[in-house]
Amino acid sequence: MVKVEIYKRDNLPEIIDEIGIIRLNEFKKYPDLYVSTLERQHMYFNNLLNDPRSIITVFRDNEKIIGFCISTPLTCYKYIPNLKEELEKKDININECYCCTDVIILEGYRKKGLARKAFDIQEKHASENGFKKVVLFNTVDDIHHPLRPHNYVTNNVFFEQLRFKSLGLVLSMNYLTLQPDNSTKKEDHLLNFWEKEVLQ
Repeated sequence: MVKVEIYKRDNLPEIIDEIGIIRLNEFKKYPDLYVSTLERQHMYFNNLLNDPRSIITVFRDNEKIIGFCISTPLTCYKYIPNLKEELEKKDININECYCCTDVIILEGYRKKGLARKAFDIQEKHASENGFKKVVLFNTVDDIHHPLRPHNYVTNNVFFEQLRFKSLGLVLSMNYLTLQPDNSTKKEDHLLNFWEKEVLQ
């Protein structure tokens, strides 16, 4: 039976290595092709959970972590240049936005409702803390990329099923990226932004 646990900064050390390794392994795959270190994952988690309103929803099968979702005020996410200004052009106040920065469910546990449950928990937490919107983003699909699996399916339809709407906002984030020859180099990646009104 899958268990759901909520973690905050105080008990983050209990899971930080395990979720860090999961994040490195999963985000190295297409479309993110993200390459980093466990030490940088520690910094990332600690930065996001520095705000007391931030949580990580963790799913366990027995004791094994099989998925997690990071939820944080969008003001805590400092990795996208000019995010505040770009949102203002859409008449969105970044201070009113809660954010899903990562949702990872391991293969074998997908399509069982866990991601949907993570979003439900996140939206409830956002509402309880007075946020007006939940914002998320995903990497834009490059259909010509040599590392793109032939059966790759984007998350767009799933987001629409959850009643998220595309903001029509695409921004760039730069990070160390896996190349087709297994080397790495820093590249820009396009991110598509989505929003959903929070029920109060």
